[in-house]
Formats: sequence, structure tokens, C-alpha cells
Amino acid sequence: MIREAEIIEHCKYIIKSIKTVCTKDEFVIANFDSRTGRILNPNVNTDDIADHLLFIICFSKIINDKDTLEWAINQFKLQKSCLQLNCGLFAEHKAGNRLPSKTNFQVVHVKYQEDYPIGSIPSYLLTNNKVFLEGTELFLDGVIKYAIDKNGYVCNRILPALRLRYPWASSECLGLFIEGFVDMFALTEREKYLNIAKHISNTLTENSSFLKHGFFPNGWNIFLKIPTRSHKKSRKKFEMMKPNTNTLFGLLSLYRVTGDGFLENVIKKWLNSLKKIEYNRGVFYNMWDISKKEASGIVDKTANHAILDVLIESSIVLGEDKYLKLAISGSKWWLGRDKNGLIPDGIKGQKEWKICMIDSHADLTVVFLKLYQITHDEEFLEIALDNMKALNFFKDKYGLAWKVNTETNEISDHINKTKFLGGCLKALLTTYITLKGEKIYKDKLLRMLTRDR
Repeated sequence: MIREAEIIEHCKYIIKSIKTVCTKDEFVIANFDSRTGRILNPNVNTDDIADHLLFIICFSKIINDKDTLEWAINQFKLQKSCLQLNCGLFAEHKAGNRLPSKTNFQVVHVKYQEDYPIGSIPSYLLTNNKVFLEGTELFLDGVIKYAIDKNGYVCNRILPALRLRYPWASSECLGLFIEGFVDMFALTEREKYLNIAKHISNTLTENSSFLKHGFFPNGWNIFLKIPTRSHKKSRKKFEMMKPNTNTLFGLLSLYRVTGDGFLENVIKKWLNSLKKIEYNRGVFYNMWDISKKEASGIVDKTANHAILDVLIESSIVLGEDKYLKLAISGSKWWLGRDKNGLIPDGIKGQKEWKICMIDSHADLTVVFLKLYQITHDEEFLEIALDNMKALNFFKDKYGLAWKVNTETNEISDHINKTKFLGGCLKALLTTYITLKGEKIYKDKLLRMLTRDR
């Protein structure tokens, strides 16, 4: 089992990796090779702030590392000063290239900025630094003005100068924006943010695809009002991870504020639909095929951790134990497959059935810790501590690797994403506060920090 001192050392190792290997021209970049230290993707992704800088801020405060805290805050300032456009949204940028102009005469990919508020708002609550609040206000006001159409769709791409919205929207994007607007309402008490969250939710909940199938499509063509493809998959297969789970987190956050009975019914309709994709009690396939009307895809930790997290949140928000019992059953099934703190990502016969991926490894650990805090079942704490101890298997020359073989405990893929390192920081943070006796569901900020993203 891992101890508090080891948690701090893991965090220092990850933060050092992000500050050195994953940084070019002062910007934190997207992808790197943990074996060689080579930068593979120099893109600066604004939304990834929610995945790593937020948790660097947390741990720098825990260990009283003022230099690292200042570095993380300066990353936000850097993106705000160099990449935030006149319209409030962010320009794309590759580290090493010339900085983009701030003109609104450029295509903006709104979809890749969807969880910026999920990182910036809790960062403001942690630091009380106005750079976070100002940046978030500019961003969300820009989304309202330029990206949302009259029906409540947040368009994936826009050309702000011409008020041009490309006719596609994604469910995962809409769900995250609902959360962002609800968080901003809670922070500022400005009704406009709550009203926009309601407007977006109406688009999702009144959609014919949801009303018919009980699940949300990956996205829409907003002119034709039909589902669209996602990640090269058929538009007739609805993915659970992100398009559906992000939507549910957004609707749950809105319901917590409004108590709207219609929203409650929508959430319950989705939860009841889970029976259609169940592989085992509390364990699920990752897609629903609307043409065949059957479960599709694979059974993996990536989709299942998110569904389990939705079930836990639903049990608390709706006050119904049956969702918690389902989450417990599914989590027990996954921990029963543990090998030295590593749980394979898939089931036998699937591509990744002997592989443990670091992102889903960290995310499932957070689920285990939440269940421990709610149930006090020591088995959940023990597996979570073992999981964090097993981060040693991922250690490489220049940071943590992405995949480890669960049979040999050896690294099988050295290509990793910076945001996955942030996911590990979140899992380590959740482990740390749990060992300290701090309660996630009795602290608004801890609940924000440990939510799925």
C-alpha cells in the first residue's frame, strides 16, 4: 500500500515531468515519449488546463511549493495573454511557432476548449487570483455571443468575425458547458449563466434520439437535426464515454441547482436505459447500436469508470441507493480482476485485455476512493492504495508511460499525453485527502476537484 510520503514523491515526479519534458517555449504541450523525452505533439490545448494545471496548483499548496504554484498560475496568464482572442475564446497554437494574432478573423475550435471552465473556476477558488475569474468570464461570454445558436447548440467550430457557426455540435461538449455555466452561476450568482445552462440542457433532453433510445447521440448536424459520427464510428452507434457520461454530469449539476422535476425524469430515463448495455451487474458495454437496438463495442475501464462515477453522483443527487448498489457491484467486479495493483482495461479476447492504461487506471482509482468514503468498505481503500503504488510500473526515464502489460508488469507503450499525467495527479490528490480524513461530498471544492472530466 502507498503512504502519504510516497504520494508526495509521486506528485513531485509527475510535476517535474510536466514542467520539463512536457514544456516548450514556456507552454505545456499535448504529447510526449516517456522513453526518449521527445515532444510528439507541440499543440497547446487550452482545455487540458483542467487536466493538469489545476492539480499542480493543489499540490503546490499542499507541499507549500511557492515556485511551482507561481509557475502554474503563470501558465494560465500566458494562455490568457497570448492565446485568448478578442472574442474571448482561444486560438490554436503549436509551441515553437509564431504566436497567433488576436483577430476574430480565424476559425476557432470551440469543442477543444470545452472544459476550460472546469479547470479555471476551481483554480480561482484555490488561489483567489483574479486572472482565473477574468479569463473564465471572457471565455463564457464569448461562447454565449458567438458559439451558441438559437436552439441551444454549442457549435464545434466558429468564425467569430462573421458570426459564422459551423453546423455541428457534440454531446460531450454540451454536457461540459452545462457544468461550466452552472459553476459560473454558483460563483457569480448571475442568472444569465444559469439560463444558458438551461437552454443547452433543453436541446439535449428534448432531442428525438434521446426520447426514442434513452441515450444521447455522439453529436448532431444542427441544420438537419440528425445524429453525426464521432471518432470515425457510425452515427448509429452512441458512445457512452463522454457523449453520454459528460451529458449526465452536466444535467446532474443543473438539477442540483434547480431541482427541476423534468430533469430528474430525464436523468432517471438514462439510468434505466443502462440495463440495455449491461454485460454484468454494474458492468457495461461502451456503445449502443440504434439500428440493431443492442449493446455494441467493448467492455472497458475507460467507459465503465465514467458510468460508475455517474451512478455514484446520481445516488447522492437523487437520494436513491439503487444507483449506489449498482456502482458497488460494478466496482467489485473490476477490483476482482486486480493483478499487483494493475487492472486490465478490457475483458478476455479484446485488444487491451492484458493492458493497463494509465488514464483509466487513475480514473477508476478515484471511483474506488469515492465508494470507500461513502460505504467505508476497506476493500475499496486497499485496492485504491495498491493502484497508486502500482504507478511505479509506469515510471520511465522521462516520466510516466501510457500502458503496462498486466502479465509482465512491463511498459508496453511509451507514448503518453500530458493530460493523463494530470489524471494521475487527481487520483493521488483523492488518495491524499482520503487518508487525511477529508470528505469529498461534504466539501464543495473537493467535489469539484474529484469529478470526472
